[in-house]
Amino acid sequence: MTNSLGSFKVSPTRNEAATFDFTFWRSSDIGDTFTFKAYPTSDPLQVARITRLANSKNAKDAMRLMDALIASVRRMLADDDGTPADWFPTTAPTAEELGSAEDDVDWPSASTGDLIPAEDGPAGDGEDDSRFIAPNGEFLPWSETNRFDAFEAGSSLRRWRTLWSDDNEYMVPVEQLLQAWQALTGAAGKGRTAK
Repeated sequence: MTNSLGSFKVSPTRNEAATFDFTFWRSSDIGDTFTFKAYPTSDPLQVARITRLANSKNAKDAMRLMDALIASVRRMLADDDGTPADWFPTTAPTAEELGSAEDDVDWPSASTGDLIPAEDGPAGDGEDDSRFIAPNGEFLPWSETNRFDAFEAGSSLRRWRTLWSDDNEYMVPVEQLLQAWQALTGAAGKGRTAK
């Protein structure tokens, strides 16, 4: 079947990165403030939905507003400023799994791109082949997973997801979340002109 209408693919404009501080509250006077990096965007449908929910007098819309704000901010957060949100350590293949000596190939280094001789390849030095695949593609000893798994090492998106998870007892006033969202969407619109 031929596509008679054409192909429609317009990627959203990626704005310059912005940082912001956001406080998650343990109680009314004790809060933990975290810095996040975001790429502000403005989705007209999301803006319309959030504006409608913010102006609603319906109590059910308050939770919908909170969910919409959390999701909208989450979509703007950077996943390139630390351990990516969806990364989890996985076991690296051993030398045996990669093949015999006759099948050895040179591997590119994740950090430099230079080829590593097969005998020094991804499984390491042969002393302990138990390694994991780091976010940058390097094969590292399992003892180094904390370096990437620690909360502080996470990307803005990874940390945001963790802070909003059910495992945390933080409180966030909807007004504070709305202010953050307004600042981010406002930053996305700065400097734009009609064509």
